[in-house]
Order: sequence, then C-alpha cells, then structure tokens
Amino acid sequence: MKVANLDLKEIDNFLNFNKKIYPERKNVKKRFQYQLIDNPALEDKTYPRIFLSFNENNEIVGQFLLNPFEFHFSGKGYKGFLGCDYYVLENYRGAYGAILALRAIRSSKSYFAIGVTEIAKKIHLSLGTKIIGSLNKFIWFRNIFIPILIAKNLISKNNSLMEYNKDSRFPASLSSHGVEFKLIENLDGWNDYHWDNTLEFSRPLDFLRWRFWGNLENYYFYLTKEFKNPYYFVVRKSTWKGLLLLSIVDYKIPYQDKRAWQTILKASKLLAKMSNCNGVVTFSSHKFFDDLLQKDFFFKIGKPNLILTNANINFSTENINKRNLVFATMADSDIDFNESYSPHGL
Repeated sequence: MKVANLDLKEIDNFLNFNKKIYPERKNVKKRFQYQLIDNPALEDKTYPRIFLSFNENNEIVGQFLLNPFEFHFSGKGYKGFLGCDYYVLENYRGAYGAILALRAIRSSKSYFAIGVTEIAKKIHLSLGTKIIGSLNKFIWFRNIFIPILIAKNLISKNNSLMEYNKDSRFPASLSSHGVEFKLIENLDGWNDYHWDNTLEFSRPLDFLRWRFWGNLENYYFYLTKEFKNPYYFVVRKSTWKGLLLLSIVDYKIPYQDKRAWQTILKASKLLAKMSNCNGVVTFSSHKFFDDLLQKDFFFKIGKPNLILTNANINFSTENINKRNLVFATMADSDIDFNESYSPHGL
C-alpha cells in the first residue's frame, strides 16, 4: 500500500482511472484542467494537491482531490482546501480508504468537505473534522402538474428530457421588484464584501472570472446596476428527473438583505419562464435563505449535503445549531461540476 501525490508525468493513468470510476462524465480531461489546474488559488500549476492510493502492483486504486480556495470569517481572510472526488475501488476500501483520507485531510490546514457519503462521513469525523452546517437543495415548480409528471417518470423509470425551446435566449437586462439586472459577459471589477459572524467562501474577482467565464460554458451572470450595494446571481440550465430546470448556481447579496434575495428569486422565476424551464433549483446553507425560499414556494428536497471542516477556528455551537454560520452555494462544492459534466449537462 502506498499513498503519494499525483506526478503530472503520470497524468494519463490518473485520467484513465477517473474515466473508469466516473463513466457518466463527458470530458474528464477538460474537467481536470478547468476545476483543478485553472483554479487561480492554485499557486503552483505543476503541483495540484491530488493524493493517490496504489496497490502492490503500483496501480491506482483510490484518489482524494483537494482544491485550494479562500474563505472569510469574523473580519479575517483564510486559505483552505476543499476536498472532492474521494473514491476508493470497492475491493480496496477499508484500510486503503482510511489511510488515504488520513494523509489528505491531516496534511491540509483548514480542510473542508461539502457533501459526503455516510462511510466518508464516519472517516472524516474520526479524523477530527466537525459538522458546521449543510447545503440543502430547494426547488420551485412552474405549475402544480410538474410534481405529478415527476411521479409518473419515477414509476415508468423515464428520465428522458422533455421538449424545450433550444433557441431561447437569456435577456441582456432584466427587471425585478424595481431592480435592474444586467447580463455580464465579463467582469472588469468587483469588490468582495462579507457577512457579519458568518463563514463565507470568498468571491474575489479572479475566482468569478475562473468559475463563470472559464472553459465551462453556459453560465449567465446577472449583476445589479446599483453602485452602493451591488449584488449578483448566476444561472444555467440543468436537468433532473426528466425536467429542464434553471439552476441558481451562485449568488451574493448584502448582509441579510431580504429585498435583494426576493428580487433574485423573482428574477430567476422570470428567466425560467422565458427559457421554458419547468422550474428553478438552488442550494442554501443558511437559515436566512431557507426561510425566504420556503415563503416563495420553494420546497426542500433530498438529503442535506453536510459541511465539515478541521479549521482551527472557534465556531459558535449556537450558530451551527441555528443554521446561521455558513454562507455557501453550489459554486463552492463539486455539485455544480458534477452536473455540468454529466451526460445531461446543458
């Protein structure tokens, strides 16, 4: 048994391993380049933080990927690592998986994970990480008949995509609750801001340019024209249970600004109707967003994607329990990457 960092000279072996364990992904090489190498937080492009487990024949049997990022809490900025694609071949789970996780997590200061399996959760907790929140999925349907269609598809096991207008275009500008949004093709400047007493995954300009104007296509970035407190949201089309949905991938608003969040939700519904989507889907990690989503007829579905960390920061247990600690979106986890590179990614 051996655990080592990926040597880029052996990149083909690593990519072939990923094609084997994730046959549903459309373009493994492109995803690797975009998600891990192009990330502006990776300072040395020749040394991505990828841990591999090898068997006695020097064959890859497991992997643990780490993506660097920046986060902010209580007036301070930090650097951390987000774990993703932790996978060990079934015949090698157990000791191989535990040792691989031990090496990856304990060598990474301020390590985070979003969405782990039950087995991975037990391993993470045994290695000193703690649960500080969860990223929950919410969905809104355009009409009351959509849930009936989902039930019908589940019974018939039909996941084929419904017909939709492929020629639909997203408008260059959009008005919602008296607020004007502009569709941005590229961002020339952006001053990130932060919520009080909240752990936030930072949004510096280079992050936004990488995530939404990099090699992955079909993101639509809407920015308010307000100069004092600008805010934005990012959408793209996705599929689920045979439905075409509009995903709110990312959003940033001033601290607990109800009007801003309600404005984004209304704008997203308008875009869903314009593009003939069956509904809107998004993720929330904070009670503030949860409450307004539910008031706006979004329904929480699926299991929570737990957020775990080993960051040496004194987080308030009360805020964790009240779900007031973390502000995260789809753009902070590999949920969006998985959907974008799936066979049905649009």
